Amino acid sequence: TSKTSKTTTDGRKLRAENRRIKIYETLLSFYREGIFAPSIAEIEKRSGVSRRTLHHLFKNAEGLAAAVAGYLDPTYEKLYQLS
Repeated sequence: TSKTSKTTTDGRKLRAENRRIKIYETLLSFYREGIFAPSIAEIEKRSGVSRRTLHHLFKNAEGLAAAVAGYLDPTYEKLYQLS
């Protein structure tokens, strides 16, 4: 049973990471179009990731911006961290 539990946990982590990447790529597509502050509804619609999941994965818009910066280059993440 411990093997099943490990597989389930790993699967959940993998799905969460895949959703994060989907969200990052969606936000980057908005940025390429010159849209630097898309609404949660726009991100939800384009990424296919639910609003609830967006809020679960990222505390707020600043957290999302920092995560995207870190996705692009981990050294940028420090620029977006709030004190």
